[in-house]
Amino acid sequence: MSSIQEVSWLTIEAFDNIVASFITKHKHQEKVLISHEIYNDAVKVHKSKFTLSSGPGKSDILCKREGSDQQIEKPVAVKENLYSYIVDGHTRCDHGARDPTFKKCQERYSFISKALVEMTLAKCSICALRHSKKTTTTAGKAIKSNAFMKRLQMDLIDYQPRPISNTRDEDNSNSSEEEHDNPHMRYILHIKDHFTKWSWAFPLRSKQPSLVSDNGGDFVNSLVDELAQQWPGMVLVHGRPRHPQSQGLVERGNATLSNKLSRWCAENNAQDWTAGLD
Repeated sequence: MSSIQEVSWLTIEAFDNIVASFITKHKHQEKVLISHEIYNDAVKVHKSKFTLSSGPGKSDILCKREGSDQQIEKPVAVKENLYSYIVDGHTRCDHGARDPTFKKCQERYSFISKALVEMTLAKCSICALRHSKKTTTTAGKAIKSNAFMKRLQMDLIDYQPRPISNTRDEDNSNSSEEEHDNPHMRYILHIKDHFTKWSWAFPLRSKQPSLVSDNGGDFVNSLVDELAQQWPGMVLVHGRPRHPQSQGLVERGNATLSNKLSRWCAENNAQDWTAGLD
């Protein structure tokens, strides 16, 4: 078996402890997970339930039969490979919760326990770093939209300033002098379509007068005047800052965007966080 590549947010030793704890919770401990020894025995005796397929770097892979009508067969996840498989699933769902991670694992492998996935994610340092407690809010009147671009919500996220790369400075060579005087990006302009829930995010160095003002929700002035000329029927509504009844969708989206961006920066050791918005 090839060497396992360890990730920053979970050591192999910590995962081995998780597996040991997981096994001790079951009555028939020797049958909880499939080891290489059980795997090799199953190759010989379980041909009615399993099949052998060729795989990269291995002569044979034991796969669970999905049914006679299905062509896709999934490799059995043996105990020794669980670390790589669960880490891969968690990474591919962008450090999602238990169910998204378990679904990603199931797409490629058989015999991965949802309970083991949950125990593993509890030790993810990246998820723990950005975990926020749920708060109870008063339910407000639902805002209804029936078409794309019918209703947009916009907000600024005050993202802590970090240095950006020279490449992005060159790309923004046509920006105002005010932008170039500030070598850091600090804000994220977050726009969300209320019907499709589609989001757009743009990095900003400052609250420029051409984009924002101090009027309630931070926005408007010349930009809105231009939009009003293009869409005469546009209606501008000022939402109260951090008010879930009027700004709930984009406020929740702000938290999701900030969390995912921070996870991306941590996982990629990125200094230029604006690249994560591309």
